[in-house]
Amino acid sequence: MATLFFLMKIGELVVDNLNKCRGEMEAILEPEVVKEY
Repeated sequence: MATLFFLMKIGELVVDNLNKCRGEMEAILEPEVVKEY
């Protein structure tokens, strides 16, 4: 049970990091390109 909770917490951190990277990429890309996604 503790292991499952630990894995879930790691998953949340990974998702947060992916969202941050995606936000940075969208900021770098042209707004017109972002609209296509």
